[in-house]
Amino acid sequence: MSTSLPNDELAQLAPLLASLARLIARGTAITEARLQMLLSGMRIQHQPEVPELARWSRLLQDVVADPDARDVAIEALLLLGLPEAVVLLAVNTVTQPAPTAPPPVLAPTLQVSTLQAHPPRLEWNLAAGEGVTGEIEVKGGPGQILVESDQVQVLPDRFGAEATRVQVRVRPLQEGMIWTSVRLVTDTASLDVPVLAQWQSQSAAMAPAFLLPTNPDMSGPTGNLAGPPGAVATPVNPPAKLAASLVAVHRLPVYFLVDISAGAATGRVQSLNQSFARFKTEILADPQTRDCVQVGVITYCEQARLVSPGLTAISNWSPPLMILSDYSSSRLDLAFQTLSQALTSLRDVGFTPTLQNWRPLVFVFVYNRPTDIWAKPSNIWEQVRTELLAAKSGAQAPGQIVAVQCGSMVDDATLRAISTIPPIQQSPSHPLKSLIQFIQ
Repeated sequence: MSTSLPNDELAQLAPLLASLARLIARGTAITEARLQMLLSGMRIQHQPEVPELARWSRLLQDVVADPDARDVAIEALLLLGLPEAVVLLAVNTVTQPAPTAPPPVLAPTLQVSTLQAHPPRLEWNLAAGEGVTGEIEVKGGPGQILVESDQVQVLPDRFGAEATRVQVRVRPLQEGMIWTSVRLVTDTASLDVPVLAQWQSQSAAMAPAFLLPTNPDMSGPTGNLAGPPGAVATPVNPPAKLAASLVAVHRLPVYFLVDISAGAATGRVQSLNQSFARFKTEILADPQTRDCVQVGVITYCEQARLVSPGLTAISNWSPPLMILSDYSSSRLDLAFQTLSQALTSLRDVGFTPTLQNWRPLVFVFVYNRPTDIWAKPSNIWEQVRTELLAAKSGAQAPGQIVAVQCGSMVDDATLRAISTIPPIQQSPSHPLKSLIQFIQ
């Protein structure tokens, strides 16, 4: 699915999606004459824009008729090329209309976003079973506040142009970690505020020391990434500030980068969806991996997106549904950039391989040869990969990148160039079985 309009016209029309959402939320019937009236307010008289606005209107009206179709409508609007912030605000307007009368529809003006949040992130180290409430001050509205995790609540969920104090409540867990974000969305911008909460189990709290492997990049000569065999365990007394946030268990971040471009085989993607659930079951069944594996998923086609709520413990991970894109571009360079941002956030919240964590393990599911923005085969991803691997001194550098061959559209030389070790062949019957064996 894609729009027939040039990019410059689409960008000019994008603010009208919010106008349509407000009209639909108020129950206003959308007719061709009224769409032309909206366009006249933008000083646009071209007729091709009317069918495009009607298309947007039908998608928003479908959400009103069937609220369960909310996520599908969001994806459809994004595939049309509309900005994510505008799409999220419009869909939320028709599903959760504001109780007060909305402001009059005005012709949008170009302005610099002043969306701000202080502090820029929230993080806590908590005792088992402890809940917590924090506060952020938000400016730059009007806008809405969206949360991705059921463990997190915000009050209020809207903010204005002036400073608004927002309470962020995190429900208690006995152990583990929540790493998610609170998203601030206005008509013109969006801003994510990372939220990290770690719970220390009673057994970990009583431990006088924790163990460090002598080789933090890998676990030892056996190459077993799930546990410390082959490493020399050395008792270390950490600084008091760090001791409260560390638990006596190693962490292995695992990232899946999945090509969902149009050329990927539908059967392969369906098989991968089924195998994600089996991957979780088999990792949880192994005592060596169930307490250390944490998962993040990034999809890529003409753009790259972190589709999982940050890095999630395998016990709390809900496998995402992979859906093929209509675009044929396979932007591995954008996937590596998104991974770099995720790993930088990992470093910022205290994940360092010199303390308790293994360097991240990255699996790249390659269906098509990587391309540029025009869907032409390209090696522009190589520079991004080189920069990613060069940061060896911090947790933002992965320990290994493993290419997973998922079809015949990519050559062996490209797979070897992507991977830091010999590539893996995807099994049609169980695509992740070899990955489980690799981790174990």
